[in-house]
Amino acid sequence: MFKSTDPDPVLISDFNVLIYNCFGELEESVFVPEREMGTEALYETTLLTGGRYTVLAAANLGYALGLLKLEEALELRHFFAYPDEYSHGIPMAAVLEDVRPGDAVKVRLERIMAAIDVALDTDCLDPDVQLTPVEVRIGKCPSSARLFSPGKADTFFSSGFIRTGRELDDLNRGGKVRLYMPENLSGDIPSSYVEIKSAYHGSSGHSKPGEYLVYRFYLGGDGSYDVCRNTLYSYVVRPVGDGLSSEDGWRVDRGGLD
Repeated sequence: MFKSTDPDPVLISDFNVLIYNCFGELEESVFVPEREMGTEALYETTLLTGGRYTVLAAANLGYALGLLKLEEALELRHFFAYPDEYSHGIPMAAVLEDVRPGDAVKVRLERIMAAIDVALDTDCLDPDVQLTPVEVRIGKCPSSARLFSPGKADTFFSSGFIRTGRELDDLNRGGKVRLYMPENLSGDIPSSYVEIKSAYHGSSGHSKPGEYLVYRFYLGGDGSYDVCRNTLYSYVVRPVGDGLSSEDGWRVDRGGLD
């Protein structure tokens, strides 16, 4: 089980730069590790005047990408050791095409993870219902994501990104909790989801010792189950009455109730 902490969304600890000529041949490959980073991520080089280049940049990987063919780099995946492996910054990447020598080139990096905000609105519950979230987690959380091109996840953690204990204080006060996960473009196939486990007490039942009521919903947006990189998703779960009925878009697991 993982207990997660918040990342610094703009931190850059290291970076890679790959430069390819118009024939797709690698001209330069550079890695600047954390110990050599200055106050900004800056790399200077000399290229042939009149040439056109493709530049690939990545940050916060913790390793050098090495000598990759362009087609290999575009299919490359970054693997996470655990769901919140971003203490040195969220992994980021970018592709710039048709770059010409001359003026400085600014690279706008995109985080290859998405952020998910979850709120629980209990205003419509019956007066006798007590609902206390104890855990919020991502199920089927990807363990890798493509660096330089969008893609579907093909490997997953057995236990995904999780929030527990004091991390849920804001949620229990009517606020929200934020989760993170690598990109997963699963299209029309349900894949990654969120679970909210709560202690439940009401006239319709009570939580068994060590077990909980579970609200579960799939992630995605715009009519698909895609979870895109560098995107913030916001969800509000709003149970009604006894809080035990499934609603459109989310389901209730009552197995933990007497």
